[in-house]
Amino acid sequence: LQKVISCLKKNEPDVLMVDYIRTWVDGGVYYRNPSKNFISNKLLDVEKSDVVSKVYDDSELYPWKFIFKSAIYKKNLFIEGVSFEDIRSIPLLISSSKTFLYTPIIFIRYLQRQGSTVNTKNIKNVIDLSSSTILFKEKHDAKKAPSQKTILSHYVFSMKVFIWSIQDLISSGATNHTIGNYRILKNNLEKSLFNEKRKVSFNLKANDKKMYFLYKMISKETFFKILLIVLKKPKISLPIIRAIYRKI
Repeated sequence: LQKVISCLKKNEPDVLMVDYIRTWVDGGVYYRNPSKNFISNKLLDVEKSDVVSKVYDDSELYPWKFIFKSAIYKKNLFIEGVSFEDIRSIPLLISSSKTFLYTPIIFIRYLQRQGSTVNTKNIKNVIDLSSSTILFKEKHDAKKAPSQKTILSHYVFSMKVFIWSIQDLISSGATNHTIGNYRILKNNLEKSLFNEKRKVSFNLKANDKKMYFLYKMISKETFFKILLIVLKKPKISLPIIRAIYRKI
């Protein structure tokens, strides 16, 4: 804590990002590698350094990883009653900041437990997750558009959120209205994307072929219906799916 306070006083960043480790209730510990997207202990201009893009690329929008000035928090309050509110808020908080600093201090022990929001697979949480990237797009529609790097990273992350939501929908066991809920998730994805979707999609295909492959297949309703049938026979289907995915 003294190291973090000293870092804040010395550099006075609008936002400070720290590191963490995962711990499990059975005593297991996972030491996370430091972020490769940021130079340690260097004060960055948020806009010029495309900080939002780099945070998206880390795919870890945990609120406890970031220490913001209180004035910035007051302008972007978390939405009550909504799960995955951190995904909604962190990109907006960072884009509202002017300076950013990353220090590789392991400051947080992230406890993994059953019953947490991330591990609770119900329809409300699935839909809240799928809609979590919409707000960033809506806020920037009302203001100026972000950089092309940020748009690409937002697209990739929105696509990941869509895939995670599909996985959670399947594992939730809510089979009665699966197709209807699938359409809600897909509609939420469309609401998250900027107008440059075609250009960004091309860049995405070049940069992350596996993720693009998953997205293109799961975003087709016909394939999703086939997937639901295939998953009823996991012993046969899953090895085939994994083999195809590894060869991409």
